Amino acid sequence: MVELLNEAGVDTRFVKVLTDSPSGHTVIQNDKEGDNCILLYGGANIRVTKEQVDETLKEFDAGDYLVLQNEISELPYIIEKAHEKGMVIVLNPAPMNENIQRLELSYVDYFILNEIEAAQLTARSSDITRQPDEEELVNALRKEFPSAKTVLTLGAAGSVYIDDKETIRQGIYEVKPVDTTAAGDTFTGYFLAGMTEGKPVKEALDMAAKASSITVTRPGAAPSIPLRSELR
Repeated sequence: MVELLNEAGVDTRFVKVLTDSPSGHTVIQNDKEGDNCILLYGGANIRVTKEQVDETLKEFDAGDYLVLQNEISELPYIIEKAHEKGMVIVLNPAPMNENIQRLELSYVDYFILNEIEAAQLTARSSDITRQPDEEELVNALRKEFPSAKTVLTLGAAGSVYIDDKETIRQGIYEVKPVDTTAAGDTFTGYFLAGMTEGKPVKEALDMAAKASSITVTRPGAAPSIPLRSELR
């Protein structure tokens, strides 16, 4: 895994290798439509310590982006320390569980989440089988997190960006999906790449939609994510 990251040009200085724990990993099941069900094993991901957090964050400054998911330990501490440094905190709350309520969510600058996660986060629904109303969710997110910027992903309906001033909608690029496993990660990565490059929100959303449309036409997770040069 580290070798793959190195080959892609990722700075892996802060990857800690544990000799007494397997890496976190998932088991991914795909149906004939390309949709998936993912089983998660935390492994080394839930062995993050406060000392490791302090050692890592001292290398970063105010304005640097910190992207988090609810898959690692010490999230409350990480968010607190990143906020103290003035970092831009991005949170995808998946997988949703009771640990989310322990986080200081007012410190989050960007939420990136789907309809079910948004409904649970705003206490609009605890039923993961119910399809929430989009307008209700947009209003609830704006009310619950007035200072945050939120990207709500809507599957085949595209996505919507929400902040205290505007709502921006983005459609999808029509393709025949093979495997949707890495679609969300691709979308998040390309959207945030656009934001860190100073692109307008609409342009960043479009780039993210285009990239994820390529991802879903390929099997697998990381290998399915397109290079920037593949976007046209």
